[in-house]
Amino acid sequence: MNEKPYNQISISELSNKADLSRRTFYRLFNSMDEILLFYIHSLWAKKSDELYNSSDKSYLHTSEFALHFWYEYKELTILLYRNGLVSIMQQFINEISFEIYHTQKANHKLAKNPEALEYALSYSSGGILNIICTWASKGMDKSPEELMALLKLALD
Repeated sequence: MNEKPYNQISISELSNKADLSRRTFYRLFNSMDEILLFYIHSLWAKKSDELYNSSDKSYLHTSEFALHFWYEYKELTILLYRNGLVSIMQQFINEISFEIYHTQKANHKLAKNPEALEYALSYSSGGILNIICTWASKGMDKSPEELMALLKLALD
């Protein structure tokens, strides 16, 4: 995506660059979107223990951690945004939101109400996604700390 837009990259081109046959590609993945999602999950796997082992289980701490995650991979975040791949980001955030909730707030009252939890996580995930998209649209020019200061003003 640094060299050309995502929608102009072919499976053959990607397979050749990775020194794989198309057959091997399709044995491992169904689409290029699936590769991106797998890649983002692998980045998350390297960082998530830091969140899960933290004694601070607050929503603000979790949100700030998420901002730091996307900021650490700023170039990827901006490329995803600029290539119209917000749906990949959304899918990733939705997939990890239940994992985050259960490791951070397993004893919270929402954990006992799956329907309410589903809506609460949808609300929260959509909010963080839109914040990340707005941030990416501005080139992620603010640090996660500066962004959190603005969010705290909004949440007061």
